Amino acid sequence: MSNKPKIIFIIGMHRCGTSVLTNCLIENGFSIGKNKNTSINWQNPKGYFENDTFYKVHNDLLDYNNSSWKNITTHTMKYTQDHIRQYHRHLKNEFNKEKYIVIKDPRLTFFVDFLKDVCEDKYDYYFLFLTRDKIECCNSLSKAQRLHIEKCKVLYDITMSKFSNDFLKINHREIILNNADTMKKISEFCYFPIIKNTDNIVDMKLYRNRNI
Repeated sequence: MSNKPKIIFIIGMHRCGTSVLTNCLIENGFSIGKNKNTSINWQNPKGYFENDTFYKVHNDLLDYNNSSWKNITTHTMKYTQDHIRQYHRHLKNEFNKEKYIVIKDPRLTFFVDFLKDVCEDKYDYYFLFLTRDKIECCNSLSKAQRLHIEKCKVLYDITMSKFSNDFLKINHREIILNNADTMKKISEFCYFPIIKNTDNIVDMKLYRNRNI
């Protein structure tokens, strides 16, 4: 068994349960770092479970590629050794001696090669790729971000095209309706012990869960 810190990257499509799954991992011993985002709104009443430092870095990576979260302009994202060194510094600053780290950001779907370079020889890394029924997902994203439904569909298709067999694919419904078995599957894929049942984290009163 490796003694390297373990990082789980939660990627995939927006509005697919990335926040609730990150919360489940936090309850099972994973850290999101010191600079925790504290935003709460109607879209995510329990919070986004993101790190503000990494959110900015990911945004800068998109800017470097003349892209945004909703407008991906290139098939292959570019990055430099300076970007890698910067990410290393942030990992060191945000996570002291934590063994289990989770970084959640659907935008990272387009930077998997970069993340592999960042983690090489330093971290054991795993990718959880979240997905959802296309129409259901795009309707949710359109409502949440006031984004035209056709733009949502384009983003969905681009995101899905990035799936790799290296990833563990997790469907939104699995997180919501079958949380215990889903967490067990994730723990076996990423090699960590389940220490807490997280069924209670799922809020079926949220609008995006009502029709499931």
